[in-house]
Amino acid sequence: MAVRNFVGFETGDGREIPAAAGTHAFVSSPVYSGRRAFRAYPSGANSGWARISGSIGSTGTGGPLSAADIWLGCRLRIAAAPASGSERILIVETSALARKLSVLLRSDRRLELADSTDAVLATGATVLAAGRWYHIGVRCGTGTSAQYELRIDGATELSGAGNLASSSVGYVVLGKNGDIGGGSIDVCYDDVVIDDAGWPPAGRVARLAPRGAGAYSAWSGSYADVDEVPNDGDVTYISTSAPGASTFALDSAATAGIAGQIAAVKALATVRDTGGASQLAVRLRSGTTDSDTGWSDPGASYTWRAKLATTDPATGQDWTLAAIDTIEAGVAANAAVEHRCTTVCAMVLWVPVSAQIVHRELRCGVLRAHEFVWRADESGVAELMLNDGMGPEAVGELDRLETTPSAIAPPAAGWDVELLDEAGADVLGGQGADRSATAAVATPIYRTWSGAHGAAVELAGRLLLRISGAGPRGAGVVVLLVRA
Repeated sequence: MAVRNFVGFETGDGREIPAAAGTHAFVSSPVYSGRRAFRAYPSGANSGWARISGSIGSTGTGGPLSAADIWLGCRLRIAAAPASGSERILIVETSALARKLSVLLRSDRRLELADSTDAVLATGATVLAAGRWYHIGVRCGTGTSAQYELRIDGATELSGAGNLASSSVGYVVLGKNGDIGGGSIDVCYDDVVIDDAGWPPAGRVARLAPRGAGAYSAWSGSYADVDEVPNDGDVTYISTSAPGASTFALDSAATAGIAGQIAAVKALATVRDTGGASQLAVRLRSGTTDSDTGWSDPGASYTWRAKLATTDPATGQDWTLAAIDTIEAGVAANAAVEHRCTTVCAMVLWVPVSAQIVHRELRCGVLRAHEFVWRADESGVAELMLNDGMGPEAVGELDRLETTPSAIAPPAAGWDVELLDEAGADVLGGQGADRSATAAVATPIYRTWSGAHGAAVELAGRLLLRISGAGPRGAGVVVLLVRA
């Protein structure tokens, strides 16, 4: 795996991306993680989109991926699909911005893939629920018979080979760029990760804001001049007209809500000069080790530069939470012209410690007992698709829900069990809420022979078993008794 770029839109102003146009916004709600997401909501034949750099170059500028293959992951939430037909909502482009592979959203909220000639390759079967976040994975190769794949929440939806153009992968476009049938869309995106060697982690992006002085202080101004979201241009900034560097201490991992494995870190700065030949670099400092971009001239208008590191520069090993608490971010100059910087921060791509759910099935006459031994992640959540974990034999009427907390790692009091259908509705009707942290609880859901609990809860289609509110690493057992 080689993460080449990631974007969580946490700057709130598009300073991490090379271009955005049409009807779009960087929003504070809805978001999947962090405090910002990207929303594309063009009406009719209009466009609304953002272009994401495939990679970060040695001087900190965004550029094309320049690879034969891309594996992309992002969070996607549909608020509105086109009234009829389909429209593009994600495009893999060449370096020359030509389409290689497009993801299309149909009016029935199914997804399609189209090749470099805009011919439809395949249509998915899954109907995406409005108002729900999904993790979408896209693989795109290069050539007239290149491999493609579309994943939804980790499961392969579409795959095959098609005409994906002979030019290598350059950029990714989110939203609608180019009209097909005059359809309006409203789609949000978050936590975009680009990899050139395999499927990237389904991670989250957090922003570490500057909170104090760092090891270097050659530029005039303080951390309070570079901490705004979005940036305020020349209202507040730090500056220098001589060679030197300034770095800043940042939020801790705990303050930023990071509680998992670190996949990559990106020091980010919004910079410009006031004319002349400037030389500027972005510095990521870990412990006592400085890691800088190469020198570049940003020009007289504010733009962004970034230093991406998938391993800790101080050790050459994977990042740790302890190392995140030592990093600084800043800028350096190497020319006698005025350099300005209006924002500094670090973005962290992290993956929650995986929740675990182990399933086994027991049979007793017409009843099947599906036992799920679970352990929550650091956010107190564990999830499993029932059709993936239980198989087609799980289809039937749910008779009883039984829960038992772990004695070794008990969950927090009041933890919840939900069975969410494709529309995000709890088919248990809230009867799995407020589970005990100390005692086993059995809840009758429906009894076929008495009908005491109303209409049957049918276990069919895509149902998500979701445990929440369990506290970090809480554990227990959930048993579903199903009548075939």
